[in-house]
Amino acid sequence: FEGEKFKHVEKINSGKDTHWYEITYSPVFGVDNNIIGIVYNSYDITHQKKNEEALIEVSANVSLTAKIAKIANFVWYAKGDFFYWSDDFYRFFGLEPYEREISIETFNDFLLPENYDIVKNNFHKVRKEKTVSDFEFKFRKKNGEIGYARSVASPLLDNKGEIEKIIVLLQDVTNIKLNEEKLKEYSQILENENKAKDKYFSIIAHDLRSPFTGLIGLTEVLSTNLDYLSQDEIKEITTELHKSAKNIYNLLNSLLEWSRIQRGKIKYQKVEIPLLFLVEKVLDIFTNNIEMKKIKIIKSIDPDLIIFSDSYVLELVLRNLISNAVKFVDIEGIIEISSEVKDSFVYVSVKDNGMGIPENETGNIFKIDKMFTRKGTAGESGNGLGLLLCKEHLERIGGNIYLKSVENKGSIFTFCVPK
Repeated sequence: FEGEKFKHVEKINSGKDTHWYEITYSPVFGVDNNIIGIVYNSYDITHQKKNEEALIEVSANVSLTAKIAKIANFVWYAKGDFFYWSDDFYRFFGLEPYEREISIETFNDFLLPENYDIVKNNFHKVRKEKTVSDFEFKFRKKNGEIGYARSVASPLLDNKGEIEKIIVLLQDVTNIKLNEEKLKEYSQILENENKAKDKYFSIIAHDLRSPFTGLIGLTEVLSTNLDYLSQDEIKEITTELHKSAKNIYNLLNSLLEWSRIQRGKIKYQKVEIPLLFLVEKVLDIFTNNIEMKKIKIIKSIDPDLIIFSDSYVLELVLRNLISNAVKFVDIEGIIEISSEVKDSFVYVSVKDNGMGIPENETGNIFKIDKMFTRKGTAGESGNGLGLLLCKEHLERIGGNIYLKSVENKGSIFTFCVPK
């Protein structure tokens, strides 16, 4: 005790209730300055203590909520023009508390250049208009990761209506933004797939109807006039029937294959493929057509070149490209097939000096919703799906296909696959 006033807080449990008391002890001195007694005062501070405990609990909950919501804050004080950064504000940018000096320059170091003006203009707006500003910006963390932040800047005014300080809350909305971007991407994919599906049914409705119309017309002629037709006329009609049936079959096959690609039903298998052997195998298919048109074939392919890829896809692509080249060159035309290895990819080109493709149609060659078809130099027909199938298959095995064409001068189709 030593003659000095002191106090302490005592917690008393009485049954179900708990009470806190602040107890004060004060000495009483006599004429000779000796202590002759002690004055004891007790104050019930239960309500105050309960408020303090509640405040501590609320603060803890607020801190936890801010942590879960990834919210940080800093304060700008008008008087003195200085900043206060919370520990979470440092962590927001991947820093440890007080790792860097508190300054506007440090803050700007974490902003992407294109976002400087966004942050600056909104902060100035708060200072000038004394209103709350809610905005978003991109930032870069200490480790280089790019994030998205939502910021709410709120001014606090003094009794004269002047800004005393501005409190800025930052929320990391990176995951929200990335999910929004994925949602947009998926929506676009879904929209494209719906368009493709609509085109798919449009092809079935239109392109299948045309050959069937011819097929029905020819069979009707046969069924009603067979007794009056000569052998030559019957042969001509049956030849056309065969062509129509073959066109329908090829179209159906192409549509079914495209559908299987879209639904991921095709399994690809890589094997070693001697490119020159495969090219010659495909050329053999078109021997009659090549001889009829007296086409000159030039092969500029390394005989030792081996490609590790899907043989079905490569044969399909070569068959389509060589078929088109044969179809669209004139008598005594030239077709050159060449290869090149570059950056771990094999590039194969099929070049012809045939009809070429109009410039306004080159962008539609690989689209299902804008297919380009026309007759060959000898009246050969096609359904326009072949090149689309080539592109779809190639992309799924890590390759691609490109086109260069000048109308009336020829075309160069180049496809690439990983070596």
